[in-house]
Formats: sequence, structure tokens, C-alpha cells
Amino acid sequence: MRRVVAGRALCPPAPFLVALGIGTAQPLVLPPAQPTLLGIESLRPIAAYTRLEGALNADTNVRPLFRKALALASAGDAFYYQSSSGFRLEQTVGKWRVGYAYGQAERFRGNRGAAQLFLEAEQGELRNEGNTTVWASLNRSAVHRWSLGFEDSATIGEARLRYRLTAHYLALQRLQVGTLIGQRAGNQFDGALRLITTRGLTPQEVRGRGAALDAEATLEWRRWLFGVRIENLWSTLEVQQAQRITAQVRVNQLIPDADGFLRAPPLLEGRTDRVQVNGIAARTAQVCASYTTGGYQAALLARYDFEWVQGIGFGKGAFWGVFWLHRPAWQVGYTSDRWQATFVMEGWSLERSRRVSASLGYSVAW
Repeated sequence: MRRVVAGRALCPPAPFLVALGIGTAQPLVLPPAQPTLLGIESLRPIAAYTRLEGALNADTNVRPLFRKALALASAGDAFYYQSSSGFRLEQTVGKWRVGYAYGQAERFRGNRGAAQLFLEAEQGELRNEGNTTVWASLNRSAVHRWSLGFEDSATIGEARLRYRLTAHYLALQRLQVGTLIGQRAGNQFDGALRLITTRGLTPQEVRGRGAALDAEATLEWRRWLFGVRIENLWSTLEVQQAQRITAQVRVNQLIPDADGFLRAPPLLEGRTDRVQVNGIAARTAQVCASYTTGGYQAALLARYDFEWVQGIGFGKGAFWGVFWLHRPAWQVGYTSDRWQATFVMEGWSLERSRRVSASLGYSVAW
């Protein structure tokens, strides 16, 4: 155990200030097992024997991703920023799939007070006005993933059921989970920081590992198709050694640095302990229903990360698109036996968009 006496508190490098805290009860956010964004393309079987794909994603309701702002982009009191990036290599052998993937993921959530604090930090000065409660959380990971999947199908009357089960062995490279709760009075913030982090420890010290199970199934009946997919249906995670930071934070000046940390001495005093961490991975899900006629395809979709988002999909040949209704964004893509590409943006202006994603996959049949 040692005393923490100064000047560095974690904060996100992107869309809002979150001071981090501890909370092993908070499921760990992992990068997607399949980097390609789920959408109407998931309704189409893809002929792939060896497949390489990569993706990146960023999504927030605090401000535009590529432009600083003086005011929050949304009303209400629930704000977030999340991002992920990664790549995946997969080999199909009969009904079996083996693969390796690496990815990073992060999610920051907070109330209006936390989001406003971040915007002012970007401007380099806290405004001396108003009193408000600040609550924020951080969830961040980096993981290597080795996967083994099995898929099969069965005929039930006129319907055809396809299903896939995938088991993953996880090597956790990074874990950061925590909360900051406090009160802001004018340009002074006083709060309690609770953080579990592997930052500053070597992989030999961390020794993070885990396992997870994904399941997905589709049912085709006449012109209809119904599907469901759940990542991390079951999971277990263990980190042999991490740092648990418990501290009191007092801030009247914020100076973000390039490493995503916050310098503002004298801010912080408390204690740091070495702890073993056990937990689970956060579940994600997608459900869909589609109807095909005359070469056209229409679909209703819903996906869950930390909340449900609904979408309306359409497709013709290799081209398809989805309009997501909640957290509005267009998702368009192209799917063939060899190529799969997707792109997501909130509107027609990249500078103003709060949601941007892209993915690209290539398959080779041996």
C-alpha cells in the first residue's frame, strides 16, 4: 500500500471527462468478437474459408467527434462516449472455425455535469458559475482473443435453422474500470475517485485471462428470416494483479495531456493497493427479422450495447443499408463472396457527425 499525493487523475482522451473509479461489479467492456459491425449483412451467409477483417468505431452524444464545442450536443442528463478498434483472422474448416483477434474498447458514461466538465477542460478553463453534481464512469480494455466455433443447420418442416457456438480464450492486456462522484461549485470540483487499473504494470504482473461463449442462430421460413446473436452469453475474467486507487480529488484547473491523463496539482490524495480482480464481460446482442421479395430485402433490427437501438434495413443484391432510429445514423455496406465493407455516419457532414464507423473484410476460398 502506498499514499497517492499528486497530480495525475485519469480522464478520457475523447468526448468527455470521466474520472475513473473502481467497481468490479461493473462488467468489462470488450472489443467486438467480430469487428465487422452487425447490420443487415449478418442476414446473408458469406462464403469465406480464410477471412481477414478490421474495423473501428466511435459514438458519442457529447459533441461532434472531430470538432470541439462550447455547448453539449444533446439535452437530457445521460451522456456517453464509446469506441472500439480491432482486427480478426479466421479460418473455416468444414463446420469448424478457428480464429485470432486483437482489439481495444472503451466506454465513458456520465451525467450532464461530467460532460460539461469535459467541454470546459478542452477549453482550458473551468467556468466560475453554478453548482452541480458530477457522476462519471470509465470502462476500458485491450484483449487478445483465440476462438473456436462450430456451426450446423437442421430442417424443421418448411423452416431451416442455422446456429453457431463460439468459445473464446481471452488474454487481457489492459483493464481500467471506475467511477468519479462529486460536487462542482463554480470553478472548484471536489469528488471521490474509485479506480481499478492495470496501467503501469507489466503483462507478467497483470496475468489477465478469461473465457467467453457466444451464440447465434437464424431461422429461415419461406421468405422470412429471424435471427439472434449474443456475445459474451457466458464469461469469466481474472486479473492476477491490478492497482486499486481510492482518492479524494480537488480540482480548480484542468490541463489534459496527450496521454489521456489529467494534470492539475495539487489535486489528489489517497491510497493505492494491489488487488486481484474477478469479473465478467459485458453482453451485447442483436435481433432481426427480414422479408425478401422480388430480389429486395427489408428488415427490422435491434442491437444492444448499454441500451437498445432499433433500425430499419433494406437490401438489393450485394448492397444494403440500415437507418438506426435511436442514436440516429446511416449504415451502408457491400457484401460479396470475397469483400465485405461497411460505413456508418450520423449525417452527411463528417465534421458534424457524432457517430462514425468503418469496417473492411476480405475472404479467400482455398
